Amino acid sequence: MTEVRGSSQLRWLIATCLLFTLLGGVLGGWAVYALMNDEPARASSGAVDTLATSGGLTAEELRTIEVIERSIGSVVRIVVHRAMPSDHPVLNIPTPSVVSSGSGFVYDEAGRIVTNYHVVDGSVEVQVLYANGERRTGRVIGADRLTDLAVIEVEDPPEVRPLPLADSDAVRVGQMAIAVGSPLAGESGMSFGLDGAPTVTKGIVSAVDRALPVMSRDNPRVREFEIKNLIQTDAAINQGNSGGPLLNSAGEVIGVNTAIAPGAQGIGFAIPSNTVKRVVAELIERGEVSRAYLGITFQDLALVRGYLGDAVDLPVEAGAVVIDVKPGTPAARAGLRGSDFRQTERLGDIITAVDGRPVTGENLAAVILSYRPGDEVELTVYRDGSPLTIRVTLGRRD
Repeated sequence: MTEVRGSSQLRWLIATCLLFTLLGGVLGGWAVYALMNDEPARASSGAVDTLATSGGLTAEELRTIEVIERSIGSVVRIVVHRAMPSDHPVLNIPTPSVVSSGSGFVYDEAGRIVTNYHVVDGSVEVQVLYANGERRTGRVIGADRLTDLAVIEVEDPPEVRPLPLADSDAVRVGQMAIAVGSPLAGESGMSFGLDGAPTVTKGIVSAVDRALPVMSRDNPRVREFEIKNLIQTDAAINQGNSGGPLLNSAGEVIGVNTAIAPGAQGIGFAIPSNTVKRVVAELIERGEVSRAYLGITFQDLALVRGYLGDAVDLPVEAGAVVIDVKPGTPAARAGLRGSDFRQTERLGDIITAVDGRPVTGENLAAVILSYRPGDEVELTVYRDGSPLTIRVTLGRRD
């Protein structure tokens, strides 16, 4: 009996070991399976907890929302009334007005607003609508067509935080760009339900150092100036966004939204903040930007060559032909000579360089405007086929 009991105990012991070995294998296998399949969830459990407590938003989204909530109250809608001229020869009827809308932002502690020149050009009344629903009457205290910037002074402005301006020279392609403004909003007509708080769109900086020409009012074919160092973005910009800020991820203004490429999508432009700093300071101080003035009308030599053909032997391949010299101007005092195509087919002076910088009819105006009134410049000129140098003291552009 003792031998039988010992054998039974041995068998029981062996069976127990086998059972624990089997259970250990099952539990171990399950643990490995669970570890392998639950690792991503366990590794991101902190992120899951964060998403759960933040309404399912990512850290990047939360940062963007924080920037917008801190900045959106400083962005305004600008409603402009322009007089519509009446050509009725007899009736004395009230002059109707045209209403348009743009955007702007609070620039300084005095509550002044920065916007685009083309937003307020020709205005007879300006209303500023704040994001909190308040409305104020504004007055344009300075405007500059050649950089498309203007400053509005507001009566009794509400306490609104001015937006800080970034260093636009440090802007990099690929960084975040946030456009804020009031697209397609208006006091009358279809506004598509966008008359409420400002609209926010987000993209990236697509390019830097872009340039847009400003054409002469006297001759739309002549480039008068270039707005340089423009920031290109794919953040959606539409009619009504003009004058609103383009922000970086810190909520700083890197540019003022000003234009889109017609017929394109995702190609918008903003005036760089460093230009805003320089121009707005002058507009606040003097109401205008002082620029140099020569006092001529001119045309690109290539166009003149196409017009004259072989009638005149041209001594150079590129330059700006002086068409007319206005009396009493710096050019007249320096002795520059214009053209006479109608009677003698005499070609005027051909300006080929300013202080050694080559010029053509495409860039002469921009080069002159890069100087200050009172600066003396040296013009390289061809007259009757021979080169000469003419020194001119530049005047002030009215």
